[in-house]
Amino acid sequence: MSIATDEVPYTIIHRGEGVLVVRVHSQTRQGRKLPDTSFTFKPGDPQYESWQRIYNENHPDDPVLAASSEKEE
Repeated sequence: MSIATDEVPYTIIHRGEGVLVVRVHSQTRQGRKLPDTSFTFKPGDPQYESWQRIYNENHPDDPVLAASSEKEE
């Protein structure tokens, strides 16, 4: 799943096991466009919860659930 609009200069993609990929779209400047930049966030990363919240706000029917920090036995 992903989100992208003309107003939002990024796309958030949910990969398995709670991993989020944030692709920041470049803008054309002086007739040239640089490649998009991608960042990957896993549960526990400093910015993960912020991107998880944004993703979940835009995907209420398919939210990324909080990952358990405890291992199952």
